[in-house]
Amino acid sequence: MNSTLAPDGYESWVSMLFRSAGLGRVVLISATVSAGVFLAGAVVSVGGGLDYFDAPEGYLGAFAAFWLLTCLGAAEGRYVEVWDDVQPAFDVDDETYRAAVTPHLFRSYDTRRVLAYAAGLAVPYVGIVAAAYLPGSPLRAPAVELFLGGETDYRPSVASILVFFVLGVPNAVLFATVLNGFMAHLGLVRDVSTLPFRDVYLSTAELKPIAAFTVASATAWFVGVSLVVFWIHVGLSGTLGAAAIAVLVVVGVVFFLAPQLILHDALRDSKRSEVAAIREEYARLQRRMEREELSPDEVNSRLEVLDRRMENAKAVRTWVYDLSSIGRLVAAAALPGITLVQEVVSTAGLVV
Repeated sequence: MNSTLAPDGYESWVSMLFRSAGLGRVVLISATVSAGVFLAGAVVSVGGGLDYFDAPEGYLGAFAAFWLLTCLGAAEGRYVEVWDDVQPAFDVDDETYRAAVTPHLFRSYDTRRVLAYAAGLAVPYVGIVAAAYLPGSPLRAPAVELFLGGETDYRPSVASILVFFVLGVPNAVLFATVLNGFMAHLGLVRDVSTLPFRDVYLSTAELKPIAAFTVASATAWFVGVSLVVFWIHVGLSGTLGAAAIAVLVVVGVVFFLAPQLILHDALRDSKRSEVAAIREEYARLQRRMEREELSPDEVNSRLEVLDRRMENAKAVRTWVYDLSSIGRLVAAAALPGITLVQEVVSTAGLVV
């Protein structure tokens, strides 16, 4: 099938890094970049005399970069194809479909938006790091207590600040890329769902590529959140840890549910329209019967057809998912979900 959306027409920094890369090469590139992040932190720490290799932050920061890059690289090679694959579900021409889809695709690949999100994430992060590790900072004690549970392997120094800068800022850019893609994806699903469906009976099956991509992305998100859960247990205070896990779990749930609900509402409306149209045909048939325009055999034959159509219409599925993918998502979300409950119960117990 020819591409309506021209995948080569969308470029971002992720596109340039993973251009035409298969999954194996995506993993290799991600591993190389994350190793570079780790080694950059090591160089700074050695120069500052820090215990970098005995602390978890370097390893976790590098692995977070590896995982986010791998997920972004895998999605990069598939995202535009997903929207080409689902075009047959909609009863519009190529030009109308492109008009609905391409503005959101450009937003998802817009590096300037990514940098704006990254700045919003990095500025408070750098502020917290400076408060905790800037030599002579009057905020060090409360910052370490609030954000690190009262313990840290790094002493106040410029080198400590630089280490956290080297580890945190690349991950802020990666997280911002995910966030920008998520916002653009929601907008795209919302606008496309307003287009008329070509056949309500087939739409659920034809929309499955969107559901599969969304579920896979949410599953990868929760695997990453599990990494954050581990980091929280080794490095953050209980209250802040519970808040961080809550935010990440809610984002993951929204990432999965929001597109599903948008598509469900659109399919439900289309199903209702189909059922209403069939009921109108029942009413017309009733009027013709009353006017004796049809023979009993013709009435029975048409009633049989309408009954089958009504049965099929009522059986139309309005949720676009399959149980196996939902099972993988639930398994990936188990650790963050259980940990969140434990943290909330523990924190509530302390408050009581």
